[in-house]
This record gives sequence, C-alpha cells and structure tokens, in this order.
Amino acid sequence: MLKHCTALLTTLCTLLCAHAAAPVRSRILPGTTAATEAVVFWEKPDDYERMIRYVVRVDGRTAGTTDHDNLRLSGLKPSTTYRVRVDAVDASGKEWAGETLTLRTAPAPEIFDVRDFGARGDGRTLDTEAIQRAIDACTPHGEVRIPAGDYLTGALFLCKNDITLRIEAGATLRAVDNLAHFPMVENIYEGWVKEVFASVVNIGRLRGERYRNIRITGGGTIDNQGSLLAVQQTENIGRMARSHGLPIIRCDDVAIDGITIADPCTWNVHPLLCNGVTTYGCRLLSAGYGLSNADGWDPDSSADCYLLESVLDGQDDNVAVKSVIYTDEHGQRIVKPSENIYVSHCRFLRGGGLVVGAEVPAGVRNVRFTDCVVEQSDRGFHVCSRPFGTEPVENILFRDIEVKRTGCWGINVTNWYWVQSYRPDTYRPDELLEVKNIRFENIRIAHADGNPIQVLGTPEQPMKDIAFRNVSIGESQYDVLLRDCRGVRFENVQVGERYWILDRAEGVVRDSLTSEPEPMRYPYRLADPDATYRTKALYANLHKIAASGRFLFGAQDATASGYGWCDDSGRSDIERISGRKPAFYSFDFMDVVGPDGLKPEAEKIRRLTAQAFYEGGVVSYCWHLFNPATGGSFYDMSGDAVAKLLPGGELHERFKELLGRIAAYNRTLIGKNGEQIPVIFRPWHEFDGTWFWWGRDCCTAEQFKELYRFTVGYLRDTCGVRNFLYAFSPDINFTTAEEYLQRYPGDEWVDIVAMDDYWLYRFEEKDIEHARLRLKVISDYAAATGKVAALSETGQAGIDDPEWFTGRLLESIYGDPSRPIRLAYVALWRNSVTGFFTPYKGHPATADFLRFLDDPRVITASPYDWLGMYYHLTE
Repeated sequence: MLKHCTALLTTLCTLLCAHAAAPVRSRILPGTTAATEAVVFWEKPDDYERMIRYVVRVDGRTAGTTDHDNLRLSGLKPSTTYRVRVDAVDASGKEWAGETLTLRTAPAPEIFDVRDFGARGDGRTLDTEAIQRAIDACTPHGEVRIPAGDYLTGALFLCKNDITLRIEAGATLRAVDNLAHFPMVENIYEGWVKEVFASVVNIGRLRGERYRNIRITGGGTIDNQGSLLAVQQTENIGRMARSHGLPIIRCDDVAIDGITIADPCTWNVHPLLCNGVTTYGCRLLSAGYGLSNADGWDPDSSADCYLLESVLDGQDDNVAVKSVIYTDEHGQRIVKPSENIYVSHCRFLRGGGLVVGAEVPAGVRNVRFTDCVVEQSDRGFHVCSRPFGTEPVENILFRDIEVKRTGCWGINVTNWYWVQSYRPDTYRPDELLEVKNIRFENIRIAHADGNPIQVLGTPEQPMKDIAFRNVSIGESQYDVLLRDCRGVRFENVQVGERYWILDRAEGVVRDSLTSEPEPMRYPYRLADPDATYRTKALYANLHKIAASGRFLFGAQDATASGYGWCDDSGRSDIERISGRKPAFYSFDFMDVVGPDGLKPEAEKIRRLTAQAFYEGGVVSYCWHLFNPATGGSFYDMSGDAVAKLLPGGELHERFKELLGRIAAYNRTLIGKNGEQIPVIFRPWHEFDGTWFWWGRDCCTAEQFKELYRFTVGYLRDTCGVRNFLYAFSPDINFTTAEEYLQRYPGDEWVDIVAMDDYWLYRFEEKDIEHARLRLKVISDYAAATGKVAALSETGQAGIDDPEWFTGRLLESIYGDPSRPIRLAYVALWRNSVTGFFTPYKGHPATADFLRFLDDPRVITASPYDWLGMYYHLTE
C-alpha cells in the first residue's frame, strides 16, 4: 500500500512540476493570422529562469527555437488548420510540454495594388484619392498593396473588416503639408473627447460600427510630418486637436507588423477602446523632430495589447498605458480599464520611460513589461497618476529590464503626477485611485537622476503591496522615498549609500541583502531639531548656496501681483520681462490670517506657494499682523499690544488662536509628492524701526525677545509645525554685531540671520559702503554661529537709478572682495498694480536688470527645477 501511495505521489509531483514549468497561456497574437503566417506568443513559466530556450512545433514538426517569448510562424498554407505547441527546455535538455493551440490561416488574399487605382508614388502627386479607392474596393480578406515609392497623401481611412494594408519596403505614406487634407474626427486625448485632425492612416471611429481583423504590414513607413503639421494644428485649433501617429479606435484583432511610424503630431500608436492589438517588429519614432507629447505606444482603455520585438525612439513616454471614462453616442457611461497588456523584447533609445498612466480613471490591470533595454530616458519606470479615479491600478510587473541611463528617477510609483498641491481630507478613499500589487524584478539601472526609488500614495488611499526583487541602481542623486504606502518589500535591492525617507509608510520590509539606509549626519542645529527632512535639506542647501558666493533671487508676492495686474496666472514680472522664474518667493500671513478666520485670499496664496515649491523655488512668509489690541493696521502702534500678547497678558489666548490659524493653514501647504512644503518664517521683521506695533518704541528688548520665542515655541511645540525655518530680520539700525543682537532671542531660536534694507539703497544715498557694512555684520555672524545670512527685503521703489541692480545691489555684496559677504538669498519688495521694484519692458533700468539676472552669482529658476535640488541632502 505504501509503495502504491509513493508511486502516486511521485506521479502527482511529476505532473505538477510539468505543469509549473510549461509555458503559460500560449496564444496566437491578435490580428497576426494571415494566409501564410502568424505569430505565436507565450507567457513564460514561474520558474522561467531555469529554461534556456523554447521550441515551437507545428503539427509536430519544429518550426523554430528561441529564448524569447514569441515566434513568427511562416511558410503556412492559406485556409489550413494547424496544431501549434510551445515546449520549454531547461538547462539539462529536458523538455516541458506546453498546451496545444489550433491555428486556422486566412484565405489567400485578393491583391489591390494602389497603382492600378491611379497612385503615382512620385513624391509630388497627391495620392490620397487613389489609395482610398483601393481601400474601398478591397474585398474581405483582401490586401491593399503599396509598392516602393513616396506617396504624398492626406487622411486615409481603414474602416472595414478583414483587410490588410501592405506598405512594402521602400514605400512611404507621407503626410501632405496642407491641413485641408486632414478632416476633423473624434478621438479621446488625455481623457477628453475631442475633435482632432485626422492622421495619415485612421483605423476605426469613436462612434458607430466596430471593425475587426485589420493588419498593416510590409516593411514600409508612415511619415506623419508632425514636424511640419503639429505647429499648424496647434495654431489653428489647439494642442488637444493634434493628430496621432496611428489611431486605432474601437477595433478588434488589429496587427501592426514590421513597419515604421514616424514624426507624429502627438501620441504615435494609440489603440483606444480596442480588444486585441499587436504591434510587432515595428519602429516607432518621435524623437528628434521638435515635437512635444509625442509618446510611442499608448494602449488606452484597451485589452489584450502586445508590443513585441520593436524599437522605439520617443520624445515623450515610450509606452503609456492609459484608460478613459466617456459617454458613448447612446448616452451610456463607458468605464473600460486597460488590461492584459504585454511589452517584451523591445529596445527604447530615448524618451520618457515605461509608464502605466497618467490618465487612468477607469483603472489598469494585468500589465507585463519584460526583457527590454532602455538606452536613455528622461524618466525611468513610472506607475503614475493623479490621485483621482474609481477603478484600481493593479497587477503590474516590470521584469528583466536593463536601463543604461534615466533622468528624474529610477522607479516611481506615485499618485502625484503633475499635481502641484493637494488639500488633505478633501476626498473620500473611494474617490481616490487605488494602486496595488506592483512588482519590479531583475531590474538593472546603471544611472538615475533624482530619487532611485519612490512610492507615493495619499493619506486617504495609500499604495499597497509594492515589491522590489533583485533591483540594482548603480548611481543616483537623491533618496529612497516611501510615503503613504503599506506593504513595501525589498529583496536584494541595491541603491548604494542613500537616505531612506519613510513618511507614513507601514509594513516596509528589507531583507539582509538590501542596501542599508544611510544614517543621517546632519551638521546644523535648527530652532526645530525635529524639523522635517525636506526642511533640514533646505537649510543645508542654503548653507551651500551662501558658501558658493551666490544667492537665490526673488521677490515678495512675485506671482500674486505685478505692476498693473493682480491675477491668478502664476507668472511674475520677473518672468514676464526675462523668461526666468524666481528662485525665491515671499508671501505674507497677513493675506491668510484675518481677525475672524482665514481670509478668502488664503486659497490663492496656498496655490501659489505650492506652485513655487513645485517649480523648485524656496518659500518664505512674513507676517504684517493687524494690531490685535485695537483692531487697527500693523502701523497702529497704540494699545500696548506686545505686552498683552505675552503669557499672562489679556490677549494671550487670542494670540494663541491667531498662531493656531497659521498652523491650520500650514497643514494645507501640501505640495508635489505629498510633501509638507518647507517655509522660512520671518516673524516680527523690522522690529528696530518705529512704524510697526511690535517696533522698538512699543515694547522693551526683553518683551520682544519673549514675543519671538513664544511664537517659535508655540508653533513648534504646541501646534506641531515641523516645516518652518525661523528668520530674524531687523531693519538697518545697527553697525556692529552687538547692536544687531540687542533684541536677538538667542541662537537656539533662530536659523537665518537677515535684514531688511531700503533706506541705504535709495536713490539719494550715494555711498554703498553703508549697506555693505551691515551685510558684512550679518554675514560674519552667520559664519561664526553656523547659520546663514540673507537680505530678506530690499529694493528701490520706481528704480530711479537705471543701474541700481548691478551698480548698487551687486556692488554692495561683491564690490569689496577683501571683505567677502555670503548671503543665501536676496528678495525685493513686491510689484503692485501701482508700484514696482523690478522694471517693466521699456523702463530705463530694464537692460541693467537683465544684466543682473545674467550674472552667474544670481540664481533664478529657468524654467524650473523639476527635481527640487534644494530639498535633498547630498554629500
């Protein structure tokens, strides 16, 4: 009995092992079945690493062997049934039998040569009508043949079943440089139903009948001439109306086989709402044509799509798997995920990486990227979206991929794609996109700019079950960042000596083979020792900037208002005149906190703060607080306000309430990647003057120090504000360090020693030495105490001196090399509807201002810093 049980178990084990090792779900690829050929594909077994090759047999005879996951079957007979089987072979030579498929080839095609319909192919004659006549005449299972030649054409429409378009080697369908030959058609672009220009070849329509069994093959080229037409289309209607390289809309069983599709006006191959699309052995080219948004291959709310054995040279994302929600012609809301997407054995030369996203409101599931090489991309692996969506993104696999160089990041799983800001607790979890079960296996990245790995969910909807196995990232700039995620696993992951930032990351597991997090060696003492990582990084980088002899340049309310305007454009007068964005932005809690709550303007300031941070800028806030004792303005010096605000004073609870509003507003300052935006807070500035209620005539030195300390301590210790650096900034009433420190609260309360100075830069003041002397005092004190110095407000209203920027401002900082001055930033006062501190076009100081901005010591953002260099700690 025991012998029989053992034999039975052995048999069962053999069967189970055979099943486990056999290729999984082999199939004939959609649209590839022709009269004499087809392409078979298989998913490799779980233990595929033991297999060295695969043998494909047709009716028991070997049709070919390969170590890939596909094989073209050729030499078949028309209208014939074949039995196809794929067997795996392991290192010992043992074969593991796969399942048997049935293949029925197509009938022999009737040929419709476009030259017989009047096409010339001479590069001069417009051949649109002749080629379309051949397409319209083609009978079921027929073939429209385009011999070698240069065929100038407008829009062609393949809107019929069972048709092959054979563009032979040496043949090019070239778009005519005339928009009149490309009528408007419906498509969906970036999630929106739009009227767009038709393409050279158009397969299917958004409304009406579905089409099936369409094949484009032959080795030729479709040249969309996007380098000529894209600008014309944009100028005529808009960027959303640009034509696609090859739109395939609401069709089934379509194959694009062995052709080149080049120079699209925007996305190249775009299967939309399709079931079964194969792109095999193609070249999809959009780099080098001066295009934008020119993705390579974008399956969109489509199922069973394959990109195999192809070369892509992209301007934007090489692959972007998307989904849409739209309303059809019957008024039905269509929510169709993309699913069962396979990309393997492809080579990507340039472009934006391999992407699932960004528009995925209907979800994506079951996507496999395997056995690919990325030569160079400006983004690496990217499972990305905005936070909103009702269907999940799940079951995504990246495996056996080599990346030689990538920018921005190595691996990015995020719900923060192109999201500048986000208000917490605005949405329910079921309104936010769920991302789960994402795997990266056997990935080698030689070099990545930015973070090597980042996983970024939202507090309401964390990322779930993200796994990294056998991942190597040789070089990278910044940090491993895990935020709002659960169940992130690292198995043999090599990222080198990097900081690991975990923010609301639960269930993070690293095995013993994974790189250890680099311990933080932070040399600076902050007023808040528990400040966030980004805040600490900002402070360290302010030190680096000052030490380099350069400074960040910006202005108060730079994007909130300007000379003659006050709007929500997000542009600044600095950018309008120079094309450069500021690197430093100052705002005012006066515009946020009112007597009875947050002001209506608070939302505008919040958005502009988030925009500044998104663009890599540094953000500061001052506080022109109304007089809480009288209700008057900050210029109202009556009422003994400071004494009343301090502990024991009659307005102390009111003061805490106002500080609490700053803290509440601060909790809404959530920027890109879910970051709490670091802020330089500069409370009670110009306290040595006689114009504010907290000035020197309104309180004693000790009262002011207590006011400053309580402000910092209450925000930090009671309100839990962890993203502030604290700046101390008197006006000009000092000439020595001793005078500067008369109202100084102590080094433990201050991070940045600054000053405001308008008086010594006014037109009437001819001796710049007075300004230089004071800058030297704060610069030296900063160096002696491990802090940074800054000129936190300055300017000349109206700029009467046409060389003020180089002749006054730069001269005061750099005019005496024997007495070096090190500043981290310089900020001008605001341009308003009626006044200005930076010039407008045509102002006499404009040329000098542009020379000032061109000075290498003046740091602006041009156009902006995507990676946020000031918010990372680097050696």
